[in-house]
Amino acid sequence: MTGVHRGNEIMTFTGATGASPPSILDRERIIAKPGFNRWLVPPAALAIHLCIGMAYGFSVFWLPLSRAVATATGTKVQTCAGDATTFWEKTIGTLHALTATNCEWTQFDLGWMFTLFFVLLGSSAALWGGWLEHAGPRKAGLYAALCWCGGLMISALGVKTHQLWMLWVGSGIIGGVGLGLGYISPVSTLIKWFPDRRGMATGMAIMGAILMMIITGDSTGQVAAAVNWPTIFMLFGFFVMSAQLRLSGFYDYIAVGISERVSAPASFLVFLIAVTA
Repeated sequence: MTGVHRGNEIMTFTGATGASPPSILDRERIIAKPGFNRWLVPPAALAIHLCIGMAYGFSVFWLPLSRAVATATGTKVQTCAGDATTFWEKTIGTLHALTATNCEWTQFDLGWMFTLFFVLLGSSAALWGGWLEHAGPRKAGLYAALCWCGGLMISALGVKTHQLWMLWVGSGIIGGVGLGLGYISPVSTLIKWFPDRRGMATGMAIMGAILMMIITGDSTGQVAAAVNWPTIFMLFGFFVMSAQLRLSGFYDYIAVGISERVSAPASFLVFLIAVTA
């Protein structure tokens, strides 16, 4: 594979190998054709970071979730930590809160989820960074979406059943791995497309995370007033998965596959859109 950089374009050429066609997630399927404009890459990277940037706004969840039992029952309930004041007393209370269903969580309990997914963000980025260079950003991005969205779904169930450990495992551990993969896949790609403007390229991607933090912090409370907190976690998960499937070319792959197997692909696609919409 060779590449030529001309102004705002990077043209990439590959030779025929005679091997079987690569799958939709293989790196070979995302090699740019001659004449591809590299400035089309930053918007896609920005969109991915918009999806994972909601993690920075999770602090808006803590106060409402710390009143979840009272909101559901209509009566004031004591926290799982009781009157704990020291760090170790609060930690013991957190261990009790992991499985308790009859007491309120504290912001100290919930804050560990935030800690977990940022520890896992850095760890997974370091651990699987080399694999990403081999597998390509499409595969890494899809796995990131599965982890992050799957974690949000588990968290939604945890909020519904009032199980703190499910939030830790869902958004904290599994979601943290998704954050790490989702964070480095667009940044690594942008650095390759903009070797002459590395700082600008990565800054555009990270701007998406900061922008989503602002949007999430401002709108989440209004949404919660109209629905409920488990639904919010599920909606975030569905939004991210839908966006990631679009960015990874999954819908294009489905459309091409249908056109190759159905005698009237246009009519079938219209029917499929009408049914799924």
